Amino acid sequence: MHETNDDDVFLDVNDTIWAEIVGETRSRARERARRIMACFNACEGIATEALENGIFEEILEALRRIKSLSAAVLLADPSNLNAEAAKRIAASPLKKATDE
Repeated sequence: MHETNDDDVFLDVNDTIWAEIVGETRSRARERARRIMACFNACEGIATEALENGIFEEILEALRRIKSLSAAVLLADPSNLNAEAAKRIAASPLKKATDE
């Protein structure tokens, strides 16, 4: 991140300015720049078209369905260890991403 003497914050990578964040407090602009870079880094290897078409929403919805179906199976058969494992596996990234 590159900062000037005023309240603008510039998002730069390898000394190339990618974006200027204006109209925010310096701390809010820095937080937005940090979030942009985290998203940029997390999306490496994912096709732009998939991102534009909502792949993350689809993934989150699939995890929600796995968690819900696993819970339903556990209600029917509390001893089903596979359902318990599936529920835990789906719940962990959902909690991290959405606080669900």
